Amino acid sequence: MRSASVRLLGIGILTGACVLPVPLCRAQASGPVVEASGKEARAAAREERMGWWRHARFGMFVHWGVYAVPAGEYKGKRTPHLGEWIMRDARIPKEEYRAFAAAFDPGEYDPAAWVALARKSGARYMVVTAKHHDGFALFDSKASDWDAVDATPSGRDLLGELASACRRESMPLGFHYSQAQDWWHPGGASYGQPWDPSQAGDFDAYLDRIAVPQVRELCGRYGPVACLFFDTPAKMTPARAARIEAVLPARTAVNDRPDRRASGRDLAFAPRRFRDGGPRARLARAGMAARRSRAGPGARKQGVARA
Repeated sequence: MRSASVRLLGIGILTGACVLPVPLCRAQASGPVVEASGKEARAAAREERMGWWRHARFGMFVHWGVYAVPAGEYKGKRTPHLGEWIMRDARIPKEEYRAFAAAFDPGEYDPAAWVALARKSGARYMVVTAKHHDGFALFDSKASDWDAVDATPSGRDLLGELASACRRESMPLGFHYSQAQDWWHPGGASYGQPWDPSQAGDFDAYLDRIAVPQVRELCGRYGPVACLFFDTPAKMTPARAARIEAVLPARTAVNDRPDRRASGRDLAFAPRRFRDGGPRARLARAGMAARRSRAGPGARKQGVARA
């Protein structure tokens, strides 16, 4: 297995151009005073959350997790999709996938160097994958032992170290968190049918037992959290998203993927970036085409799902 100490799945950039233009709401002359003041309050709260984002405009997004060990290869074969989806694409049983965590030993991980690199690149904030679809958390979670502290040899709270480094350098820090898809914990959602019997369970129970507590941990122990990027909202409804949003800090900016209606309160993440026809859309299409080309003709038929 490859060493995870120096291998990152990807580092990307985020720009303030992905902010959804939402005008400030003004009271109607004939509308109730209470309703108008509520709209103004919501607009003012959003403006407070988004002010730093509009000023920052450029950030660094780090994709990192247990999937960095196989690095897109399983049993001698390259997967035709995104490396972080390898558990699902290759239908890897959980007990086999657990071995990747045993090899995940980030001995050369230096969060201060990450922050310095972000500064040098001109980034004004950072985002890191706190938990992706494989359910593995880079932080010390009390809700699960499938995390960097309990399941890897180093026993390090990787997010805790990064959060401390960011605070020392006044670098705003945000997290990507897969609230719906979770291929490890019973009841977690998955695009397509589950492949391991231990994945079976109730989705609402999973939200209450894993997703909501972990988001609460991220916001309570690793803050201040500048922004949260939720992802692939399979099975998520506005009511289910509300259970997660209830634990979010008022000043944390949130993207448009808490639920399937794209009702997030602040930031456009995807799929709108592929629809605008601008430079970001062209870059995304070019990157996806190059990925398919490297993977071979079979990948073109399977397509590339959203990250």
